[in-house]
Amino acid sequence: MRHLSFLTLTLLLLQTHVALAQQHAWTNSNDKTAFLGINSEQLSAEKAKLLGFENKYGSYVTGIIANTAADKAGLLPFDYIYGIDNFRTDEDRSLTSIIRKYRTGDKGTLHLIRKGKQITIDVVFGNRNDSEGQEKKEKEEVFLGVSPHEDESSDEAGVMVTVIGKSTAEEMGLKDGDLITAINGYALVDWQDLSTAIRTLKVGEKITVEYQRDGKTAKAEQKAKAREIKEKTYTIITDGWDWNDKSESGNSAFLGINSTSISTEKAKKLGFDNPYGSYVTKVIDNTAAAKAGLQPFDYVVGVNDSRVDKNQNLTDILRKFKTGDEATLHFIRQGKAQSTKVTFVKRPDQEFEWNTDECKKPFFGISQSHQPEDQQGVAVTIVENSTAADMGLQDGDVITAINSYAILDWEDITTAINALKVGDNIQVTYTRKGEKTNGSKPIKSYCDTKKEGEWNWGGFKIRTDEGEDEESDAGSERINVDQVNVALQDMPEEESTQLKQRYGIDMPVSSNLAVENLQLHPNTSMGMFKLQFKLPSSGETSIRVFNGAGRLIYDYDLGMFSGDFSDEIDISQNGAGNYYLDIRQGDKRLSKKILLQSK
Repeated sequence: MRHLSFLTLTLLLLQTHVALAQQHAWTNSNDKTAFLGINSEQLSAEKAKLLGFENKYGSYVTGIIANTAADKAGLLPFDYIYGIDNFRTDEDRSLTSIIRKYRTGDKGTLHLIRKGKQITIDVVFGNRNDSEGQEKKEKEEVFLGVSPHEDESSDEAGVMVTVIGKSTAEEMGLKDGDLITAINGYALVDWQDLSTAIRTLKVGEKITVEYQRDGKTAKAEQKAKAREIKEKTYTIITDGWDWNDKSESGNSAFLGINSTSISTEKAKKLGFDNPYGSYVTKVIDNTAAAKAGLQPFDYVVGVNDSRVDKNQNLTDILRKFKTGDEATLHFIRQGKAQSTKVTFVKRPDQEFEWNTDECKKPFFGISQSHQPEDQQGVAVTIVENSTAADMGLQDGDVITAINSYAILDWEDITTAINALKVGDNIQVTYTRKGEKTNGSKPIKSYCDTKKEGEWNWGGFKIRTDEGEDEESDAGSERINVDQVNVALQDMPEEESTQLKQRYGIDMPVSSNLAVENLQLHPNTSMGMFKLQFKLPSSGETSIRVFNGAGRLIYDYDLGMFSGDFSDEIDISQNGAGNYYLDIRQGDKRLSKKILLQSK
């Protein structure tokens, strides 16, 4: 079966007040909210039907957190929980909302399905801190040795695979195109199931795989081998700036752009025949790119006679050049193919000042609203007294262009606004109830939007009555999600450097992972924020969120993943300020700054 053509993999971690119950997130030991301690998936109606679950609103367990109530009660991956005591999950009530009715120490009876049989398990709900101090996972991880097959055309439930050489899968006789339908008795519908099954195994244990080949069912067994763990070094700056180059000369070519790769779908919408180019999000001052006249929204497709393709990106091409080399850049600007001469310069020192002066930065005054599917543009919520409000925009309006640049996602909005200076004119095209409208105003700063004494950003509050800055750590006070505006922004260079120097956290300023429809908006009914996106590619995927003090507050390893992701994350507990989102898939990454501002 084509595992994403008809299944929408909406992942929901089961927790209370936080999206992932992992040990680093909890700081309040006095919190008595009930905590179960599972990771889980919320199934599509079709997947629930394939697995024989009449109640499609339950939670399919994908992992058990050590030393928690779930662990002590004996819950297992692939358990399907649909109720507690007399409560049952339904369209309006998830397992998360049911758990909220309980407190630490309360007893309950879980209703679940295990391998097709309805059973009950008694549980004593624990505390969020139960998992603190647990040892990290062993370095030896089971490695089956399969990847998605390029032609997943089967309509049968299961996972069509390509077999990796010298792996457990090859040793047990699996071949390219085999359709794996079960592992150790657990039915597989999609790649999420395969990842869950692999995580339940230990190196050396017997793994039994049921599969189909040429319409015939077969079974194979083999001892599970370990995954070879290698230290990974990420070179993620798409213009060829290698942060890992420690040489004194720094002689590698440096162009001077921040950029992102885009999905095939986005490339098609923008009219780009070549989907492997680099979409410029920022041009760094006094660099080769700036001197050559490159601009945000330029789409770079080649240098000299080399063109980007599926085997080489812009970074790969730029590695052929050195400081001082001259070359011709090929790019597309507003639909027209262009070229320009460029002389590569030496990369600058990585020394930046921590810039918190929002009075000098353009602030349009919008946050991302819930985005209906298949809608062109970005739906927004409006900040009072902002440029957007002055322009007449209203909550729910859909922005389709800024200063004549097409807006397809939130990254485009960030790029367009970051290209402006306070006082520059911003022209916005938007739709309201299907009708197209244009607006134009000089863009204000954040300080212009707020009254004196109300300035609050990045974990810093300004006491204008005394004329002094007072620094405060984000996280001192939980905020009401109704009272904040949230925005996703490109990773600023200075903050990337500070995170690396202060906390050892690597947050690249440029991205090479294609992420579609990235959204973060308040879920007022749950008091949290909903993170959504789509990954068109497949690979080992993880998601992390750090607060401004460098503390990990959200951490989820998806395993082998592709498709739609949706989860509730709790960053309101840390107050207004800066947060940092890191999405990794294989050796590709996307990093974003999350800005929470009090209304």
